[in-house]
Amino acid sequence: MSINEAITAQQQAICITPDDHSSKPLFLNSLGNSFIRRFERTGDITDLDKAIAAQQQAILLTLDGHPRKSAFLNNLGSSFLRRFEQAGKLADIDEAITPEQEAVRLHADSHPDKPRCLSNLGISLCRRFERLGVGGNIRPAAH
Repeated sequence: MSINEAITAQQQAICITPDDHSSKPLFLNSLGNSFIRRFERTGDITDLDKAIAAQQQAILLTLDGHPRKSAFLNNLGSSFLRRFEQAGKLADIDEAITPEQEAVRLHADSHPDKPRCLSNLGISLCRRFERLGVGGNIRPAAH
């Protein structure tokens, strides 16, 4: 099966799944991940756009208390970071930082996923600093 066939199957699953179905955010996040995989093969930046759209929709359909919301937020942040690295648009790095901060906020310090969330946020903040220089890192880190 090709990545295109996988994407088509995932899109069909999303089309026939109601928005209030508990699995729809997972299906959307998986579709976003498939677009990322295809981007890695082809370099077509429109796949990053499609990944971001699917991941944003997954987050919109996921309640704050859902155990996977942090992972969805991290995936979205990573997709924006990739697009920033490809296209160089400063708005994308800011868009990466926002969901990563939210993912950090969702976890207590003792949560096993918090270090990964903090690491991803740190990477994006570092990329922003590299782009803007010393005075550019004006966004406060989430606690």
